[in-house]
Amino acid sequence: MRAVDAPRVHWRGIVLDELTEAELTRASFSIIALDGDGRVVATSASAARWAGVTAWQLRGRELTRELAWRLGEDATLRLVAFLNGSRASATLRVAGRRGSADADLTVLRGASRRYLVLG
Repeated sequence: MRAVDAPRVHWRGIVLDELTEAELTRASFSIIALDGDGRVVATSASAARWAGVTAWQLRGRELTRELAWRLGEDATLRLVAFLNGSRASATLRVAGRRGSADADLTVLRGASRRYLVLG
């Protein structure tokens, strides 16, 4: 059960902290959920496609180590700073790869999870 005073992370009208790992995996938008140590707990199919991996390849792994090649050095360093800090949110710009366009990632801090949302 969620503590009464715990932050409720909202993204486009969705309370992310209330979604189960299964719901996050089935999400129609691109999202990666991390535990407090920065390890992936859930990845939507569209986020996995964007990252160029399958969701099961990321599960349980440290995101910054596994996707540094995709995020690029600047975004990876900013993500590490966010994960180690206390900011509620941040936006990271990720350069496109293999002909794809640049992307903006919104990073959000929830009660027990961190979220990366593409777009």
